[in-house]
Parts: sequence; C-alpha cells; structure tokens
Amino acid sequence: MGWSLALLGKVYTNIGKHNEVKEVLEQSLAIHKKFYPDTHIEVAWASLLLANACKELGQYEKLKALLQHCLELHTQHFGKDHSQTAEVLMSFGEVYGRENNIETAHTYFQEALKIYQKHHHFDHYKVLENLAELCLRRSNLLDNKLGMAESQNLKKQALHYFNQALEIIEKNLAADSFHNIRLQNKIKNLMKDEEDLTRS
Repeated sequence: MGWSLALLGKVYTNIGKHNEVKEVLEQSLAIHKKFYPDTHIEVAWASLLLANACKELGQYEKLKALLQHCLELHTQHFGKDHSQTAEVLMSFGEVYGRENNIETAHTYFQEALKIYQKHHHFDHYKVLENLAELCLRRSNLLDNKLGMAESQNLKKQALHYFNQALEIIEKNLAADSFHNIRLQNKIKNLMKDEEDLTRS
C-alpha cells in the first residue's frame, strides 16, 4: 500500500497537483514507518519523495528536516560517495538556492557534482544546470556598476555550466528531447542577453 501511494504521488507530481502529492506521500511515509524502522532505506526513499513535494509547496523547513534524515540514511546505507547520496545533496542545494542562500547552495551542488562525476553518472547534468542557474541568480543580485564586472563573469560561468550540461544531454538523448531543447534555449537566451548588453 505504501508503494502504491508513493507511485500515485509521482503521478500527481507529473501533473502538478502538489497539494494532493503531499497528502498522498505523507500517508505513504506513515505506512512505511509502520513496517520499517526509521533507519530503514525504504523510509528514506519515502521521505525523499515527500521532501520533493514540500519543495514545490515552499515548505522549506520541513523539507530540510526530511532531507537531513535522508542524507544520514543514504550515507549510512550507500556510502557518502554514492549517486543516491548525491541526489540528496543536490536536493539540499535546490532548497538553499530557492531561499537565496547562495553560498550554502553552491557548496551542496559542488559536493553532489564531485560524486556524480566520479561515477560518470548521467544525472550530473542536473547539477551543472543548477550551478548555472545559481550563477545567474548571483549575477542578478549584482545590479550596480561596482558589481558589473563580477556579474559578467558569473554569466560566463553560467554559460560554461549550461554548455557542459548540454554536452552530456547530446551524448545520451535525442536531439529533439525536451532536455536538449530546454538547455539550448537557455543558452540562446543567455547569449542574446549578453549581446544586447554589449550593444547598449
């Protein structure tokens, strides 16, 4: 029953019903806890699904508590250098990024990136894309003249990360895949913004 609710939660996630997702995944986690101890990896899996639902609802404090529990269990069960552990680290980076805690987000993303790169894991394109978005967020905070040079450097770094992510996507997915097109559009828009700024 817990698995069925978790899968239903994934369906709700895909169609954007985030309130329904949270309710269903809370039930799923409660059922998992009836059959497994809190230290069991199945509980961590159900907790991570619920954490992602909390992220979409902006419930960041609950999200971070769930992620901390997941990180402890993933590190204990898989090891600190496992791709499953990297997934939790990336989720931490995403929530801190949403809170504009740029430095902490960057630290988590870099930790996740090292693990994914070590194992040549496909998902490390996601971390690269997140790092690019983080650079752009940093750049947007530097909107005064004194920060202009640093802002430009951050945009160049973002473009570098986007291109690295696109390279991974192009090696693994079709040219007309959603991820390929999405990244190409991000790169085009960033390059256009840079050209417009140079002309102004």
